[in-house]
Amino acid sequence: MSDSPTPTIGLWEFTSIPAGIECADAIIKGAPVATTLTGTTHPGKYVVLVIGDTASVEVAGDIVRDVVRPSLIDSVFLPDIATAVALALVEPQAPMGAREEAVGIVETATIAAGIDAADAAVKNAAVALTGLRIA
Repeated sequence: MSDSPTPTIGLWEFTSIPAGIECADAIIKGAPVATTLTGTTHPGKYVVLVIGDTASVEVAGDIVRDVVRPSLIDSVFLPDIATAVALALVEPQAPMGAREEAVGIVETATIAAGIDAADAAVKNAAVALTGLRIA
């Protein structure tokens, strides 16, 4: 990702696994996104994450709006996501070293809120993102 422009991400979180799968299927069939990651989280939620150029992720968002059911919990659209956050979403993180002076942990009610918080922290404070856990 470092040689290309900063990617855009879209993430949608559902209370219903079938609704999430239906949205993921519609996105894969109709949006020219570069990467699509999907999966279940606890307890019985489903997450759809797409990474690509802004126009492609906007198309995915339009598809979600057309397919969405009341089971959508939260979503996030970040057209200029911090590179560290984008990398943390698709690559495993290394364990923290002994050199960090302090550790901050942010727990959110939704995955979308957590990604939004990580992006804001990296962009607005002198911090390094050492991990992003989607659970």
